[in-house]
Amino acid sequence: MVFSLELFVALENFFNQDGITSGNVKHSIVADTDENKLYAAALGFRALIEKCDPKSLSVGFQEFPLGSCDDAALLLGKYLEQNNCGEFDCVSGKRGTQTHAWLVNANGVIVDITSDQFDENHEAVIVSRESAWHKTFEIDHKHSARLEDLDAGTRAGLLADYERIISRTDGD
Repeated sequence: MVFSLELFVALENFFNQDGITSGNVKHSIVADTDENKLYAAALGFRALIEKCDPKSLSVGFQEFPLGSCDDAALLLGKYLEQNNCGEFDCVSGKRGTQTHAWLVNANGVIVDITSDQFDENHEAVIVSRESAWHKTFEIDHKHSARLEDLDAGTRAGLLADYERIISRTDGD
């Protein structure tokens, strides 16, 4: 069985009653229907990445989520676009010596599947119009998250990772 957006929407609706916590990782719950769809899709895509053998992916995913934010954000942007969730920009921020990347759409909704790489943040998936945590980063760069806008070499590597990630099935 292939992971589908509908499956994750159903799971999100089930767990949306009081929030969801798995282990010590908290998942943000959102109220808006569109944001619920984004959250379910982001949660699903992160689950697909976690199902992959890190050795089968490029170096950017070897210690996911640590150091994976830029590549993960770009691939999530493709996944969200393919699942009719709209287009996104990739935002890069800097805080001291730390850098981070996440997605934002035209409505200002932040989508982040790697924020838990930071010690002070235990949320594996964030979908929110306001994020005090993201505001701690000074925006360094913002660009389209469309892979088609990247140079050919970067695009080819990311597309190879994307195909490996979305091909994950329950039987693997």
